[in-house]
Amino acid sequence: FKFAFDPELKPETLVGSGSLDVTEATGNMVDVKGLNGSLTVDLNGMNLKQLALNFQRATESLGKITVAGPLDFVEKGTGTVRVEINDIGKSVLNLAGAPLGLSFGNTTISSTLDLSPAFGGEGIGVGGLLKLGAFTVKQGGTATPPIDLDFDYALKAQTANQEFELSKFSFAGTQNAKKVLSANLDQPFLFSLNESGEPKIG
Repeated sequence: FKFAFDPELKPETLVGSGSLDVTEATGNMVDVKGLNGSLTVDLNGMNLKQLALNFQRATESLGKITVAGPLDFVEKGTGTVRVEINDIGKSVLNLAGAPLGLSFGNTTISSTLDLSPAFGGEGIGVGGLLKLGAFTVKQGGTATPPIDLDFDYALKAQTANQEFELSKFSFAGTQNAKKVLSANLDQPFLFSLNESGEPKIG
């Protein structure tokens, strides 16, 4: 990695790449054998041109996570940082779950998440989509039935006053092409936290 700082010791540039190879794996970790994870970073000042984490085995893609956008979007009151997760599957998920004895069958995860200014630059907005395909969790001899889950959400937070607005939230669960779960927020939901951290609705 190559990096440089400005006179105020703020990051000016950070450029580089690295990788990790899993050459041996047994037991609950067998699915991660041969996994390669590569990281690429390109930061210029407060502009994150690219942060990419790619997973693959030989020539097979096992998913990708990317982040890009201006990191000072709240301070400047403009801009959006986007986080994308593309088709992360069981090999990567099982690596994360192994310390807890968890595995995830044929689960896949895809997501888009946007971070942007809110409340006139005094807060942050979070919104996006999350898709879990064939989601299942297994521990020991017990496993949950696979289910497809879709989430759509938008939340704004004003941290100084601990005020929050959930303007969009919906989710649906499908099994064997049949919808078995659904929920939808029909109007914005406002809440705040007092000094002791207790929630207040409205």
